[in-house]
Amino acid sequence: MFRRVPSRRAFLKGILIADLLLIPILFLLFSKRNTPPPPLIADHPYFLYDLDLNEPRSSGQKCVLPRLHPFHPSIWNYFSPPKDIVCKTRRPDLTYVSNEGNLQFNLTEVHRIGYKIGTNLHCFWSTVLRAGPNEDDDDKVVYGKEFPLPQNGSSLPFDHEVFQVKCKNFAGIPVYDKLHIRIRNVSPSEKNSLKNPVNVLIFGLDSMSRLGFMRLLPRTYQYLTDSLHMTVFRGMNKVGDNTYPNLVALLTGKKAYGGGLPDESEGFDDWPLIWKNYSNAGYNTMWAEDFPQYGLFNYLAKGFRRPPTDHYLRPYWLALEESTLLKFSSHMCYGSLPKHLLQMDYVRQFISKYHAANRPYFGFSFLAELSHEYLSRVASADDQFEEFFKHLNELGVLRNTVLIVMSDHGHRFDAIRATQVGHVEERMPFFAIHIPKTISSSQTEMSNILSLNSGRLTTPFDTYTTLIDILRFATDNVPFGTTNMPPGILGQSLFKEVPLTRTCENASIPVHYCTCENETPILDSDNRAVLAATATIRHINDLLKDGGSSVAEGCAMLTLKIIRTAHLVQTAEDSEDDSGFKVRVVIEAEPSGGIFEATTLVKDTEAKVLVEVSRINPYGDQSNCIKHVILRKYCYCVEQIRNSDINKPRTF
Repeated sequence: MFRRVPSRRAFLKGILIADLLLIPILFLLFSKRNTPPPPLIADHPYFLYDLDLNEPRSSGQKCVLPRLHPFHPSIWNYFSPPKDIVCKTRRPDLTYVSNEGNLQFNLTEVHRIGYKIGTNLHCFWSTVLRAGPNEDDDDKVVYGKEFPLPQNGSSLPFDHEVFQVKCKNFAGIPVYDKLHIRIRNVSPSEKNSLKNPVNVLIFGLDSMSRLGFMRLLPRTYQYLTDSLHMTVFRGMNKVGDNTYPNLVALLTGKKAYGGGLPDESEGFDDWPLIWKNYSNAGYNTMWAEDFPQYGLFNYLAKGFRRPPTDHYLRPYWLALEESTLLKFSSHMCYGSLPKHLLQMDYVRQFISKYHAANRPYFGFSFLAELSHEYLSRVASADDQFEEFFKHLNELGVLRNTVLIVMSDHGHRFDAIRATQVGHVEERMPFFAIHIPKTISSSQTEMSNILSLNSGRLTTPFDTYTTLIDILRFATDNVPFGTTNMPPGILGQSLFKEVPLTRTCENASIPVHYCTCENETPILDSDNRAVLAATATIRHINDLLKDGGSSVAEGCAMLTLKIIRTAHLVQTAEDSEDDSGFKVRVVIEAEPSGGIFEATTLVKDTEAKVLVEVSRINPYGDQSNCIKHVILRKYCYCVEQIRNSDINKPRTF
């Protein structure tokens, strides 16, 4: 019989010893340079980041959070110079929307390339609308009636946001097309009777861990922490595998699956999303998300019948994806601009409009494409993000705006994910919050509590409750941290001290994603590792068999190729009375080459998977034969095997 996992006292003792052992090792590696870091790393502003100074241990916590250096030696080989997004364009921007909201020609460029408006250049503009008989299609757009664009420009209807310009030459051949966007007018709400007007802006980046943010966006990180004095939370822990369960937790305070939310197969119009609370209180609202084919509410889902917020960017991105200009643009660009700047400009317009009108707003911008597909590519936007936040600060916006900069999780598929550092980072997304001085000065304990909570275990559920807390303060002058949540809401406000006794279990974090744990490596030949790996493959195949006829018939059954790593896992909840061993394995399966990570419970000669199995390498089009949003990461379409057999060279 195997030895039981150690007691909690031994668990904490092991953490302390590991910390003490780590200090001299890092000293040797960093100070003596036995393995000198490349200049790219040695010159990085956070290479000499002091863990003891910046991340002191909070004594007495039941959850002992991991302490990792952003440049731990194990990830040096995964850090590379940023790749700039270079937008090469063959044609200049001939049109633009003025600050007054009028569509104008850039006459300098028009004349420079030899065009004369009305002679050899004929331009028209039209509105871009949601498709459907009642504009209720969330996945398609249509184009309104075309109007001529005269040389002196044209005013645009104030109740629309997206416009298309098309131009032809003297022969009627298309020579120019461009999409423009402008914040439409929304009538002031009659509900607005706020006692403490405070705005909320959430700026999200997909797949950014806290340490990844420090490595890849150092200028932005430094501005957020040093100039804006934002509180960065070191213990923010994801609650689900991908974007969907983590943002649903933030937007509703409930679990995406089994949390009592309406049936998602009918769309999301009836969901209790946080911006509805703000809208009902008189706020103007915005939801902006790029990468439309993978939209939070649209990937293999029905989206919204009606726009969910006053300002909704999806129609713009849908029109952009089918535009001629995009087809001739450089990668990650739309004409002369990187695509992420288009959304950031939209957010600027939104904030500027309501800031100038002194009207309350709730805005949520989430950039996915830049960091989801290419982790290192996000570094090219560091200067632009820094400038964006500087602009907000200089505009005076942050004097009455709560700013949250956040992510959904760390990177799930980048090569760094194969390291132990990457394993931890993937579970710990970036999260930082700025509270206006006008609020923090009147709530004397707020800064202390935020500082305290920044080193404790927190979740996206807490973010939701915090947003409710902010709204109650704005509408009813309820002090921060005192709002009582109704049953079913899982988080607690970040303005209320997180208890030292908090664990993953009572914070509603599934054990597979828990970072409050002690891991001990075991051999891949260890019987516990073999049982765990076998159970993982069996669990995946059972899911595929039970996924409906199209899944069962379309997806190949997987077999175990190798066990890559195996660890014994102990969390803060475990005790000597626990039966069995928690074993985390990383395996590679055939025929897909999928790399999967699972946390299992092994007892005697049996093992079962706890929660779900993560896929930690990209799967591309391997699962295009099915539409199941969860099972796609496991499926390897049978037709892929057939095609590979057909393409094999003949040997006779």
